[in-house]
Amino acid sequence: MLAEAMSCGIPCVSFNCKYGPEEIITDHVDGLLAEPENVKDMANKMIWMIEHESERLAMGQAARKAAARYKQDIIMRQWMTLFDKLNQ
Repeated sequence: MLAEAMSCGIPCVSFNCKYGPEEIITDHVDGLLAEPENVKDMANKMIWMIEHESERLAMGQAARKAAARYKQDIIMRQWMTLFDKLNQ
């Protein structure tokens, strides 16, 4: 869901839980990462995002560009390369 939102130009705020968000979101570039299970940190980052329009818009543009790495043609090429290597 993060990549889909980012592809629409939405900078995401997410808990930095294991196996996921940190691989997709670059903190303070195309979204914000809150400490795992720290609800206060999450709330503060959400408020910051709401209150800082110019930064939010810039992060949204960066998010759209970052999400492009998950386009189907790019991912399929990576899978094909992997399968080719495994067949050798």
